[in-house]
Amino acid sequence: MKRPATPTARPLAELAPDPGNPRRITPEAAAGLRFSLDRYGDLSGIVFDAEAGVLVSGHQRLDQLRAAGVAEWTVERECDAGLTAPDGPGAEGTGWIAHTSGRFRVRLVRWTEQTRGEANLVANSDQIAGEWTPAALPKLAPLAPLPALAPLRFGELRMGIARLFPAADLHPPAVASGEGAGTERTFRFVLGQDDGAAVDRAFAALRKAQHGADDAVIFFAAVREAGERCG
Repeated sequence: MKRPATPTARPLAELAPDPGNPRRITPEAAAGLRFSLDRYGDLSGIVFDAEAGVLVSGHQRLDQLRAAGVAEWTVERECDAGLTAPDGPGAEGTGWIAHTSGRFRVRLVRWTEQTRGEANLVANSDQIAGEWTPAALPKLAPLAPLPALAPLRFGELRMGIARLFPAADLHPPAVASGEGAGTERTFRFVLGQDDGAAVDRAFAALRKAQHGADDAVIFFAAVREAGERCG
């Protein structure tokens, strides 16, 4: 889509959802999310209380930006004097942090301590967030073994989702040529429905194998079959 020369209003319907999105949300969580948006606005990025001089949300993002060497940020617009919504009528401020991957927006607010505490909890609450569906598993399968993506912990994410759906098919896909291709090593752990200790042992085995095989494609399969357990 070509970038317009000036801000232009466009139909919201253009922002079409991805039909393959492996997330869903319950009616209760959706109601909570809607309430949060109405009361606190967008808490998904970096929100800074300019009056108190402390972050509301974005603590971990900011820590990683600092670790990457970022030492300054830019204020585009200061907050109006007095409290901003939801505690007052004042306008919020805006700013940004420059990084090699792009700009990170900083939202500036002036809230009471009560509202700031509420918003911090809401920003980290899984009770008003979406949840995974089994559709995430085939998306993660080819990504989990790639060494280049190891910091993203896709393998651990895949196993965490698999524990939510024990009947899901976790058989390894075919090995594609290119990055990560090489010797195929398959680990199959047969778990009972609530065998948490077995999952922990499986994680340990997977990590040991990944770190010990530089050019290995490692697949991790966890299935339920009667009468079998991993040792």
